[in-house]
Amino acid sequence: MFGAAKFVRDEAEFQKLKQLAQECFQLEHRLPDQVFRPEYRRFFFREGNDLLSEGGWEIIQELAHFSNDHEIMVGTLGPDQTINYFSRAGYYSWMILPVEMSKEEYIDLLWFEPQEGVSSIRFSIGVLIVIPRSKSWAIWVDVAFEFGILGITQGFVNANLVDKLAGWVNARCAAEWWIRPPDSQIKEARRAQLIGNYL
Repeated sequence: MFGAAKFVRDEAEFQKLKQLAQECFQLEHRLPDQVFRPEYRRFFFREGNDLLSEGGWEIIQELAHFSNDHEIMVGTLGPDQTINYFSRAGYYSWMILPVEMSKEEYIDLLWFEPQEGVSSIRFSIGVLIVIPRSKSWAIWVDVAFEFGILGITQGFVNANLVDKLAGWVNARCAAEWWIRPPDSQIKEARRAQLIGNYL
C-alpha cells in the first residue's frame, strides 16, 4: 500500500519519535499557550493550509536544506490530544519522510485513507508537527487556529534563513489576522496570550 509505506508501525520506533517530539514541544499544551520548548527562541507564523499543500512540502524541504537534514518526522495529534493509531491497518499517523521526497508524495500521504471509515490525516488532525532530526527548527500547525508556527533555535538563526521567510509573519500579525472568535473578550484574551508567548 503506497501511503502506508512511510508510516511508523513499530512501537519502539514510535516511542523514540515521541521522545524527539517531546524534546521540541510541550505536547500536552495547545495554542495560544506556548507549545515550544525554551530552546526555540524565534517564531514565525503562516496560514495553516499553506503547510498542508504541495507548497508546504517545498517550504519544509528548504528549511531542511538550511539545517542539513535528510529526514523529517511528521506526526499528528488529534483534537482531543490523542495520538492516532490505526489498529486494523497497524500503524501510527506519524511518518518519517526523506527530504528528497516529491511534493506529490507528500500530498498523497496527507490524503491517504488508512482503512475504510477512517479519514485521511488531512481531515482527522487537530495538530500537525514537523521536526527534522537536528531539531534546529520545528513546525506546529494548529487546524483550529488555522495557522502554523515555525520555531527556530537561537543557534540556527542567520540572515540568509530570515531572508527566505518572506511569506511568514510575526505573532502580532498572526493574532490580528487569524484569531476571530465571535466574543470580543475571548478574542482579546487569546490575542494577548499569543503575542505574549511568541513575540
